[in-house]
Amino acid sequence: KKQRMSLVAVQDVLATLQAVVDADAAAGRATARGSAARNLHRLASGLAFAAELLAALAADAACPLRTAAGSAYAKTLARYHTAFLRAGVKASTYLLPDRAAFLRSLGETEASAREEAEKSLVPALTAVVAAVERLFVGVAAMPVSEVRFLPS
Repeated sequence: KKQRMSLVAVQDVLATLQAVVDADAAAGRATARGSAARNLHRLASGLAFAAELLAALAADAACPLRTAAGSAYAKTLARYHTAFLRAGVKASTYLLPDRAAFLRSLGETEASAREEAEKSLVPALTAVVAAVERLFVGVAAMPVSEVRFLPS
């Protein structure tokens, strides 16, 4: 089993995220499962999903959480998943709470959530994702997930 290289584990050796990506790219493992660079990319993809989700919810108070989550997933994460995983994610969106329950669970109101999303969260997440994406310019594209539920 391959060992995951967490960003925490390499921080004493590679002081910047650019150094992490460059080191993994030079070693030919930037897109390898468990590499620090790929883990960084996965983290940035998760942040991109969060930004898209929050932006969709802030843009339309009538947009159901399930719709916003499905759209955010399609824009940010679906490209890295197999058809089987995409179908599972689509099915799981039916298990999401309604929008009001989701906001209550966060301790937010419609107004406070919109304000927080528009003024700070979405711009900050978008900036972080853009900065991380710039680190990967010239590095091979991330592959589709290797997760398989059926023997190959």
